[in-house]
Amino acid sequence: MDNTDNRKFARIPGRHLVKCEKFVLEQCGWSPKISNVTKNISAEGVLFETDQPYDVGDVVRLELNLPGWTEHINRLGFDSQLPQADIQLLVGTVLRVEAVDGKRYDVGVCFTEMSKNDRWALMSYLYETPEAAP
Repeated sequence: MDNTDNRKFARIPGRHLVKCEKFVLEQCGWSPKISNVTKNISAEGVLFETDQPYDVGDVVRLELNLPGWTEHINRLGFDSQLPQADIQLLVGTVLRVEAVDGKRYDVGVCFTEMSKNDRWALMSYLYETPEAAP
């Protein structure tokens, strides 16, 4: 089933480094960071491929490498709460997990901790930065 009609923001294909750590309730802390590569990203979430199994509902912290973010955010003049660096730290919830093959998974994450200005800034970055959508 195609859910593109239900999306608020367009998905932009792109390969960015994303490190992901899952909140583990039993440990009351975060799992070790796992490096992955995005398949697409929007102002609302990200899809990445991984060899680590996740469950729908998992809370994750993402370290997303967005080359040129600092210059972009400064040029726009938005009052951003995100760090002024090309690595963005975002929190999200796993909404979808699909097996790609026996050892790889597509994981869809919705950003849950992001201000309205930061969401607009990310959307603008994705549409205006040539490296963001190869």
